[in-house]
Amino acid sequence: MTMNTEDAFKMIGWIYDASLDAEQWPDLLCSFADACRMENAALVVVDPETAFSSVLSPRSDPDVAVAYNDCWWQHDPTAETATRSPAGHITTLADTGRDKFMASAFYNDFWRHSGLGADRLAASLFTRGNAFSSLVLQPPTHRDFISDEAYQTAALLAPHVAKAVAIGRRFHQLELQRIVLEQSRQPDHAGSIVVDQDGHCLHVDGTSEDLMRSSTVFKLENGVVRLCDDKADLRFRTVLQSLAKGSLALYSTKPIQLERPSGQPPIELEILPCRAENHNPVGRRAVAKLIFNHREISLSARRQGLQQRFGLTPTEAALTLEMLKGDGRSAAAGRCGISINTARTHLTRIFEKVGVKRQAELVRVVIDSEG
Repeated sequence: MTMNTEDAFKMIGWIYDASLDAEQWPDLLCSFADACRMENAALVVVDPETAFSSVLSPRSDPDVAVAYNDCWWQHDPTAETATRSPAGHITTLADTGRDKFMASAFYNDFWRHSGLGADRLAASLFTRGNAFSSLVLQPPTHRDFISDEAYQTAALLAPHVAKAVAIGRRFHQLELQRIVLEQSRQPDHAGSIVVDQDGHCLHVDGTSEDLMRSSTVFKLENGVVRLCDDKADLRFRTVLQSLAKGSLALYSTKPIQLERPSGQPPIELEILPCRAENHNPVGRRAVAKLIFNHREISLSARRQGLQQRFGLTPTEAALTLEMLKGDGRSAAAGRCGISINTARTHLTRIFEKVGVKRQAELVRVVIDSEG
């Protein structure tokens, strides 16, 4: 017997409510399993490129989920089918091949001891390269088959789950973007990155992207931030693991000094605890915001920003930033290496481009534009 219309609407409404509140997903998955007359419903995310797996499976043995995340996801025969399926599409064990599945080490050494049946329904939620997320429904071992009613109910609800997960992922990305943008107003800002407990980059601003391309102090390997100095990298990873456990015992407000070659000034790395609101029920959880401080780099980024916003030349942008210090035209001109007369000429053009008539107005407009 399939769901009646009233129950279907209630379930669909609940699915979209959960897209903005990840805490609702465990109870929702249990109701989803009941609606399909299945033993368990699980949300699975697998990303082979970064060796990541995450499972939310409220009714299964927790040790089974841990073992899958730690090892067995790499041997799951159904993964290939999942990566080929469009969002909302339903697959069964027949799409993988029942004989192939039953003969696999995954089944014989792991899954047959899980307490759940071998048969399954899986709804693709999203795919990205070899990475995928699925909603998986599993019967009990004593009733190891998929009924037509279960398939029909899952097919009705699965597209809504896929859409809800997409909404949650989008809101989560916007939240991470907001966290990164907060820091860009600081005077020495040279980039911000939000990472998970393994240092995997969840969101990065443009300045950090530029810095990574040319930096000799840190890099991105398979999406993971790594510091080039082994000692600094060990400290970095220890702090991340501590923050992931909710502990501030190893946290320090003292930045990590990332030394640069040829006598160049170091880049300071601050590691700040990050508690981004996560609309995703499974996936990587933000634990820290990395802030790279370096005045030389941040001034270059600010000059480029002024050039883009107001159409200033590089010299005009440099002079504008010096004028913000408020110690007069002569001092600003001296720091820029130009005469006071040349500074007056530049300021006339700057005023025209920015649309102001006085120095005080210029300072206000520029500060507002950077905020």
